[in-house]
Amino acid sequence: MEVRVDTFSRSYESNTFWLSARKNAVVDLGSVMTAKQLPLDEACCIILTHLHYDHTAALDGLKLSGKTVVMMHEADAKAIGTSASAAHFFGARAPKFRVDTVLTDGAEIDLGDSTLRVIHTPGHTPGSICLYEVQSKSLFSGDTVFPYGSIGRTDLPGGSSRDLIRSISRLVTLDVSVLYPGHGEVTANNVNEQIKQSLKLAKAAEGPE
Repeated sequence: MEVRVDTFSRSYESNTFWLSARKNAVVDLGSVMTAKQLPLDEACCIILTHLHYDHTAALDGLKLSGKTVVMMHEADAKAIGTSASAAHFFGARAPKFRVDTVLTDGAEIDLGDSTLRVIHTPGHTPGSICLYEVQSKSLFSGDTVFPYGSIGRTDLPGGSSRDLIRSISRLVTLDVSVLYPGHGEVTANNVNEQIKQSLKLAKAAEGPE
C-alpha cells in the first residue's frame, strides 16, 4: 500500500490521504480542491475519520460513482447535517451527504492487498476513528493524536477529555512506524514515543479527578 497526502495552505483544511492498493481508498475529504484533483471514481471507498467540516466538506453535493462508498463511524453518522459538524466555526453550513457503510470498532476494511482495522477513538468527537494497517504499521489518526505529542481538542460539541484519554491509551498498545495525522506532517520518527507523549498531554489537560 502506498500513501499520497494532499495538503493545502489554508490551515483549516485537513490532510487527505490517497491509498494506492488493489482497491484504492481515500481517508478524509474536506477540500473541494482536493476532491477535484483525485480520481475518486477509481476509489472503492472514502473513509471519514470523523464528522467535522474540515474533514467532510467536499462531500456536500459530491456525485460519486456507485462503486465508491462513503464510510463513517455510526456515532458521527447520526449527526450529519447538524451543528456537531462544527461548520459554524468555518463560517459555513453543515455538509450533508450519505453514509453507505456504517463502521464499528474492530471492523476491517479490505483493500485487496492490505487491510485497515477500525479503532473507535472517541474524545474529539463521539464517532472519531483511527485506522491501523498492520503490514506497514501505519496509523491514520484523524484528529485523535498529532505529531510530536499533540492531541485533538475536546471543547467542541460531543468532545470529551476523558474519552480521549481512554482512546489514546488504546493507541499506545499498537506498534506504529508511520503516523498519518488529520493535520500536520506525516512522521516516522519514533512514533510510539510520540503517542505516549500525546497520552501524557491528554492526562495533564484533564487534570486530577
